[in-house]
Amino acid sequence: MARRPSGIDAEFVDKAAMLGKTELLASQLAADRSSNAEVKAFARRMIDDHERIARELRRLGVDKGVPVQTRMLVDPALNTLRTLSGPAFDRAYVQLAGPAAHEEAIRTYEAEARDGRDAQLRAFAARTLPMLKNHLAAARAVANAVAGAR
Repeated sequence: MARRPSGIDAEFVDKAAMLGKTELLASQLAADRSSNAEVKAFARRMIDDHERIARELRRLGVDKGVPVQTRMLVDPALNTLRTLSGPAFDRAYVQLAGPAAHEEAIRTYEAEARDGRDAQLRAFAARTLPMLKNHLAAARAVANAVAGAR
C-alpha cells in the first residue's frame, strides 16, 4: 500500500476539496436562482467541471488513504447568498465563486504541482491547472458582465 500523504499533500487534498465544494454549492444556487444568462451559463460550467474535479480528488483520496472532506462546514458567505436575489445575488455569487476564488484555487494547485511530494497528486494538480485558468478567464468575463449590469 502506498504511503499516506502528509504535509503539503494532505493540506492540498483538504484545501482543494473545500474550495471546490464552496464553488460547487454557490454555482448550484446560481444555476437555480440567477436571472442573468451569463451567470447561469458560467454556473453550469462550474458545476460540471467541479463535479469532475471532485470525483477525481475523492478517488485519489481513497487510493491514498486521505479522506476528502465531503461535508461542508458552515460558510457565512453561502448562507448570505441563499438570502439574496436579482442583481444583488449575482454580485454576491461573483464575489464568492468568481475571480478571487479561482485565483486562490490556482495558487493552491500550483503549489501542489510544484512542491507536492506525492507524484499522483502532483500530476492531478498539474493536469487540473489549465481548466482552472480557463475558469479564471470566464470568471473575469462574468464579473465584468455583472458589474456592467448594475
